[in-house]
Amino acid sequence: MPETRFKIGELAKQAGVTPRTIHYYVHTGLLPPPHGRGRYSYYTEEHLRRLRIIRQLQRYFIPLRRIKEALRLKSLEEIEEEVARTHRVTHEYQDVLRVHMPTVPERTTWERIVLQDGLEIHYRLPMGTGVQQFIEFILQQARAWPREGSPAKADEG
Repeated sequence: MPETRFKIGELAKQAGVTPRTIHYYVHTGLLPPPHGRGRYSYYTEEHLRRLRIIRQLQRYFIPLRRIKEALRLKSLEEIEEEVARTHRVTHEYQDVLRVHMPTVPERTTWERIVLQDGLEIHYRLPMGTGVQQFIEFILQQARAWPREGSPAKADEG
């Protein structure tokens, strides 16, 4: 069976990276150089497998220097097996979370206002008009409230 050969653009498309990324990986030793020279250079299935492994490991936030070390110390088959095992465990964990936490909270942005030492208001963005009006009301009340160390207002009535 003839060996599959890729030009850099074809390899980049298959792997979901840019040609510039491929050049960088070759330069840093993550990928072996292409076979041939100049416009006759080509990449093989091994290059594609390595790129796919690199991409998968990056999804787990593994730094390139560690990926390079793994590629140097282990065979592609060993790494692919480890990645597949990690992927299975991750999905099993996510399935458990779905069962026990039917609504996984979405990531949100929160802001805070410090009213005084030890007292803060936290609110989620984007805030609705009602929340904004309520916060403004609380701020007005907080400005009128006596601070620690200042003379308290006498109770009326």
